[in-house]
Amino acid sequence: MFGFFKRQKPKSHIVQQIELKGLDQVASDIVGGLMRQLSKTGYMFNFILAELDGASMGNDKAKKFAQESGIPESEYKGAHLYEHPLIDGPNGAKTLMDAACLSMLDQPQLMVDFRLAVLDKLMRQVEVGKYNDD
Repeated sequence: MFGFFKRQKPKSHIVQQIELKGLDQVASDIVGGLMRQLSKTGYMFNFILAELDGASMGNDKAKKFAQESGIPESEYKGAHLYEHPLIDGPNGAKTLMDAACLSMLDQPQLMVDFRLAVLDKLMRQVEVGKYNDD
């Protein structure tokens, strides 16, 4: 009647962390984890391509990010289908990103901002696309 009995869905841990530390810091923390998980495996670039491919199919902001990534569409198109346990296995990088984003389904703009912030920081860290100094 007045909303007295409506239960608020508890905020996920990642959303709480974003509210506490800020999006930039949480994205940096996630990138640190991704770097530890993928940096010496040779699969970091595959993960970046998969994320860019996903962004290219997202909302206008995500599509613009992919277009301005400095990586040709021909290089990342279809990369979201790439399969490897370190990418999409139970503890894979993409699986963990997807799980974090699922907890933000009720906040789609935060989900997009989070995913793009992580991708941008990761691209900057490994110096690919628009961050490649060559």
